[in-house]
Amino acid sequence: MDRATKIVIVGGVAGGASAATRARRMDERAEIILIEKDAHVSFANCGLPYYIGEEITRREALLVATPEFLRRRFRLDVRTDEEVLAIDRQQKTVRIRRSADGQEYEQAYDKLILTPGASPLVPPLSGVEATNVMTLRNVADTDRIKAVVDGRPQGRATVVGAGFIGLEMVEQLVHRGWEVTLVELQPQVLPLLDAEMAFPIAKELTDRGVQLRLGGGLQAIKQDADGLASAVELASGESIPTDLVIIGIGVRPNTQLAVQAGLEIG
Repeated sequence: MDRATKIVIVGGVAGGASAATRARRMDERAEIILIEKDAHVSFANCGLPYYIGEEITRREALLVATPEFLRRRFRLDVRTDEEVLAIDRQQKTVRIRRSADGQEYEQAYDKLILTPGASPLVPPLSGVEATNVMTLRNVADTDRIKAVVDGRPQGRATVVGAGFIGLEMVEQLVHRGWEVTLVELQPQVLPLLDAEMAFPIAKELTDRGVQLRLGGGLQAIKQDADGLASAVELASGESIPTDLVIIGIGVRPNTQLAVQAGLEIG
């Protein structure tokens, strides 16, 4: 019999896990290796803000499929906390680093699928490196944000970006009893919508006590003596005290591997 096809998939969650399970359905003999740099290979992205807000009460409910389930149900070789560093298209190998010990190794493939996802955009502003300035992308980010919210029953948060993630975080922080200021560079919330459709959403936010700062961006983040963000400075010159900053201004696709490998990107 011919040798089984070796399929390596870079990245898990929606794209990678779906590709892996579909590949198994198409080829029962294939050796399918799923490599994910984070700790969780499949989780409910849309549920992350609602766990922070405690509308979802069980953390386990966020974990759609564990590595053990994927191994048992689909015979996938799931490798979490491992990152693909480079692709050698001539040799048909990828170079991988294990987070646990920093060791690197080569993995051969016959077919390679890239689903590395995207990374949150973080503006290069003064103070943005403070530990209480956060983005929300994965379960680890969720745990960090929830720890801050749990530790301060009535805090002050600044959410930067009035898109979907920003508005979901605003809703859940208000649900937890926090004072929230929403900062958006565009003159309306949900900039993808027509203005007349966004207006009632803005009214609902203000009716719930959210302070809107529209039509002006973030200028800088002030830090206290401990290096924590203590206030945000807006382009207007206004300074707003804060205990937590969540940045949700968009994402950038992780195309580095493809570019370094000389693949054509769109």
